[in-house]
Amino acid sequence: MKPRQSLCALFVAAWLVAICAGAAGATPMSASTSIYPVGNGARVNDPIPTPPNAWFGQYYDNMFLQGQPDVFREDAAIDFDWGDGSPDPRISADYFSVRWTRTLWLRTGTWRVTTRTDDGVRLWVNQQLVVDNWTDHAPAENSGLIALQAGCRYDIRMEYYEHGGGAVAELLWS
Repeated sequence: MKPRQSLCALFVAAWLVAICAGAAGATPMSASTSIYPVGNGARVNDPIPTPPNAWFGQYYDNMFLQGQPDVFREDAAIDFDWGDGSPDPRISADYFSVRWTRTLWLRTGTWRVTTRTDDGVRLWVNQQLVVDNWTDHAPAENSGLIALQAGCRYDIRMEYYEHGGGAVAELLWS
């Protein structure tokens, strides 16, 4: 490669890194739109490749995401209504929590992420909190807008806890 071409390639690479590093500007808001369960990408921080349609779920038999997870599994989507039941026989029907992680590559645009949960939820995109309703509540939708750039990797993390009664955890995007 010629020195000038090498310099151009270096400039383009640095420009893409700068855009991707600053692309996760989000504003939590209360409006909501429910379109599609999020479902593409790979696990965050997992050296083993996962199927392209899986979230890495860590299920805890406590409300605080503490200690070692009691259940690890791949979930095709975060689209659960457990009612008064449990997500797994090893997990209590009440007083549990889940952390889902995944890496997504999305198109350029402003995206609305919407969670529908019965009890607490937090959602991060590249370490930026987009949805934050870490309270006990009946089924409720919470949304946030985030501007994304194509060609950038986005690490998504959703945390959820169930305190009592019905259990619902859904993630949608549009």
